Amino acid sequence: MSPLMRHRTPAWMSLSGETEYHELVYEAAEPGSLEPERWADRARGAIDAGFTKLKFDLDAFETSRRAEDSTLSARELERLLGRAHELRDAVGPEIDLAFDCHWRFDVPTAIRIAVGLADVNPLWLEDPVPPSPDALAAVTRCSPVRSPAARTRTSSRASPR
Repeated sequence: MSPLMRHRTPAWMSLSGETEYHELVYEAAEPGSLEPERWADRARGAIDAGFTKLKFDLDAFETSRRAEDSTLSARELERLLGRAHELRDAVGPEIDLAFDCHWRFDVPTAIRIAVGLADVNPLWLEDPVPPSPDALAAVTRCSPVRSPAARTRTSSRASPR
């Protein structure tokens, strides 16, 4: 099994007692890989290993960005959502997908992402905004994602920004 495979459950599931997902999530992060084909290959490898729930990072970009830039241009949003949609097409509806944003986006951008992911039907959208109850609530109110504003165990720490 790849060292990049990790079993993780977001804090909201652990704290709510929803343990059916524990040890079923394959974290398919691959630094530097923005190619949808590479995402699909990693997904197929995880599925072949028995995983049924996969998580990918959405906060990777083709060019370097300033840490305080928490927005996306229309082109960046289109590419980000395109990768997610191509991944859904590659794995089909039987596999659950989750996405991590690592506190990277502001509320309006996180909402645009969540709305754009509606057809992908993600299991959750993890840390779409820095850990603020008001920000998470705003994203949740406007999002069609089942659990749009999932928080990780690290959410209690200070924001990296």
